[in-house]
Amino acid sequence: MKKPLRPLFLLMLCLVLTALPATAFGASAPTTKTPAADLRTTMAKVHGEHAYYTVIAMQKRFDKAPDAGEAMNTLNANSNTVAMMVSDLYGKSAAQTFRSGWDAHIALLMDYVDATAAKNDAARKKATAALRANAAGMATVLNNLNPKLDRKTLEKNLLVHEQYLLQSFDGYAAGKYGTAYAAAHNAYARTAKIGAMMATSIVKQFPARFDGTTTQTDAAYLRQQMGQGLGEHTILSILVLQKAHDKAPDYPNAKAALDKNTAALTATHRSLFGAGAAKTFNQQWNRHIADYQAYLRATLAGNEAGRKAAKADLADFVAKLTAFQVNRLPLDKTMTYQANAMHGAHVITAIDSYHNGNYSKTYHALRIGYNHMWMTGNDLSEAVVKKMPGRF
Repeated sequence: MKKPLRPLFLLMLCLVLTALPATAFGASAPTTKTPAADLRTTMAKVHGEHAYYTVIAMQKRFDKAPDAGEAMNTLNANSNTVAMMVSDLYGKSAAQTFRSGWDAHIALLMDYVDATAAKNDAARKKATAALRANAAGMATVLNNLNPKLDRKTLEKNLLVHEQYLLQSFDGYAAGKYGTAYAAAHNAYARTAKIGAMMATSIVKQFPARFDGTTTQTDAAYLRQQMGQGLGEHTILSILVLQKAHDKAPDYPNAKAALDKNTAALTATHRSLFGAGAAKTFNQQWNRHIADYQAYLRATLAGNEAGRKAAKADLADFVAKLTAFQVNRLPLDKTMTYQANAMHGAHVITAIDSYHNGNYSKTYHALRIGYNHMWMTGNDLSEAVVKKMPGRF
């Protein structure tokens, strides 16, 4: 007859089993690459994009800038993407209803810009009231399409999104540029949050379509946050260069916003890899931002040698950043190098085309560059999760 297991042995066995990773029992390893995480990232990306493009379009319209039309075209291109996603989920008729309210929201914001420029306070108040009504209407439309989406919570978030956009524009129009860029960042973050919230409700509404996966994992959150930070870097980098090119009074504040984005990316590195790695990243990242500015200065001065020198230093940065990344994470060296180089190419294209007045090319580079950096965030976040599965 076998002796019963002693209590001490049972305790030791439990401790050992608890320490083993879930994969030891056949459970899947954590990953950012699930259908639900894909939707969360995509929804956050396109909604966040809407916020910054709206900020830019409102500034350009107020200034009657020569690129105002292309800024608006880029905002409309983003609207096309959002409406297409609604169509894919709910059909063309639903997408048309959604697009009507979405376009009205943008038109009302532009009415607010025009009223501000005309110093017509009554028209400003009318546009503000109509925006509040639009938020309520859009929340109802989306709740009707998806009962899993809480209407009151959505309406509250849409109102906050609009408030940040108006704060950003009011700050810009009044010359309070610090306020303008702080509110622009908040609008971006809040609108990305709305996108992620909508993705969560869609996955709950159509679980089979997303293979029963969920948006609510630490890995999915990391993927969104990394893409969000890198995407914002692209938009701010190009906007800062436009402001420097035009000697705009808000250049220092736009640059400060870019620096805050760098600080946030550095904090992520500190959390993942420690203070030493964070310091190295910060130095390298600021180097490539300085390269862009050196390239712009040389362009404005007609200094071809200076342009080539800035590009050469940027190429060296790409090589060093790639080495920094592949030495810490399970990444393909060639693909990582190409992704880093492509980011630089997008920004350089945006600088050159803006200087030459080819604004269609400028905003195409902006949009492609923004989306590309979210793709880079996808790859980096998956590598982090593979490297540190215990944290996810």
